[in-house]
Amino acid sequence: MILICSNEEEPTTDLVCEWLNFYNKKFIRFSSKDKIKIKKVLINSMEGGDIYFELKGQNMKLSDVNSYWYRRSKLSFYDELSMSKEEIRLLDDYNFAILNINISEYKNIISFFKAELDLKSKLNKFSDTKINKLKILNQAARLGLNIPQTIIGKNELDFKDLKGESTITKAIGDIIFEFKNKSYGLMTNKIEINSSKCKEEFFYTLLQNQVEKKLELRIFYLDNTFYSTAIFSQSSDLTKVDFRNYDLSNPNRVVPYKLPIEIEDKLSNLFEEFDLKSGSVDMALTLDDKYIFFEINPIGQFEQVSFPSNYYLHKKIAEIL
Repeated sequence: MILICSNEEEPTTDLVCEWLNFYNKKFIRFSSKDKIKIKKVLINSMEGGDIYFELKGQNMKLSDVNSYWYRRSKLSFYDELSMSKEEIRLLDDYNFAILNINISEYKNIISFFKAELDLKSKLNKFSDTKINKLKILNQAARLGLNIPQTIIGKNELDFKDLKGESTITKAIGDIIFEFKNKSYGLMTNKIEINSSKCKEEFFYTLLQNQVEKKLELRIFYLDNTFYSTAIFSQSSDLTKVDFRNYDLSNPNRVVPYKLPIEIEDKLSNLFEEFDLKSGSVDMALTLDDKYIFFEINPIGQFEQVSFPSNYYLHKKIAEIL
């Protein structure tokens, strides 16, 4: 049995599930709306431990699961100790203490379940979403990959040492927020700074010297293989800074690309450092033919890599699962 944790409306998962159906592989796709009910935990060295649970109306054992893919959403569990605020308020000190003990015990059981499920992971796990992008950028530099000069500061004077003619700003981490039932992310944008003045402090802000790109490179890492594409983003004013500002009237040309072996080796070491089995890599080729590393997104989209270059990544993922 394959377990897939994903949002209910997530097109990448839809396509992988179509291939799983083609291969007649049994799977259960679920989201945070589907509560996991843990029924029994067995830890026995003679028989081998197991966890009995219910998911989407099916009684299962963790030993029945041979593959797990975390794609999006999150694991959600039945609240075994659900009480209203009024009920909690009426508890005496003794029963309130017992309640807190039980909550702590239940959290340990959930933590154990998550850890055991992660051992079944063939691709991503939820903890991949918590990887610090600053750590990745710093480690990439240590491994010999070129990165843009990066400064995080709180006033314009902090950025006086930024080199280059242009500067961009981007989110320090992955930012997705909801507003009026829609999800939004933050784009990369050009910014002008005046480091001759020390203005009032603002919140921590990340600035980088803008890389003059010949090509943008989008790369997907899967099963120890890099599937790379070159995006001619500089051909449109809309996509020069961030190709995600899609030019729908004149889409960027996207073609297959082969990275140099030494760059792939450094990227492989970077994925290994953070125990990542797959992920999307953002890089660029500069006007003087240098490769610049920007970031890894462990659960990034890969349609823009797969479809234009006929890599059939959804099919390959279904085969791995």
